[in-house]
Amino acid sequence: MTSEKDNNNSVEKLSGMTLLSDGFRFEFKIDGHEVEAWGSGKSGKESVTFDGTLVSEKRSLRRKSVHSFEHQGVLFEVEFNMVNMLKSELHCSLIKDGVHVETRKVMPKATSSKSEFIKGFITSFAVGGVCGFVGMLIILQFFDK
Repeated sequence: MTSEKDNNNSVEKLSGMTLLSDGFRFEFKIDGHEVEAWGSGKSGKESVTFDGTLVSEKRSLRRKSVHSFEHQGVLFEVEFNMVNMLKSELHCSLIKDGVHVETRKVMPKATSSKSEFIKGFITSFAVGGVCGFVGMLIILQFFDK
C-alpha cells in the first residue's frame, strides 16, 4: 500500500489507485484485540472485524455511519466520518463503552495539497481528452462505412 504520513495533523495520505482498488482500511489494537474497519469508496460497502471475525457489515453512502457490536459485555462502536468531501478526508474512530479510544484519518495524496490536486486534474483532463478523441475517431469510422 502506497502511503505517507503527514505528522502535522496525522492524516495518512494514500495513492488514488490504492483507494480505488483496496478502499479505506483502518486497524486498531485494544486490550490485546484487533479491530479492523474497511470501506469501499466505490460501492459504499463497509465492514468491521474483531479478531478476524466479521461483526458488522453494511452499505452506506452517507457522510457518517456507525457500526456497533458487543464483545464480552463491552459495547464497541466504529464510526466512519467523511469530514471533508472536497479533499475526501475520512476519519474512522473506535469507541469503547462510550469512550473515544482512537481516530485514524486518511485522504488521497491527490487532494492533500493544491499542487497535487492541479497535477492530478491536468493529468486526468489530458487522459480524458485523448480517450475522447480516439473514441470519436472510432465512432466516426464506424458510421462512415
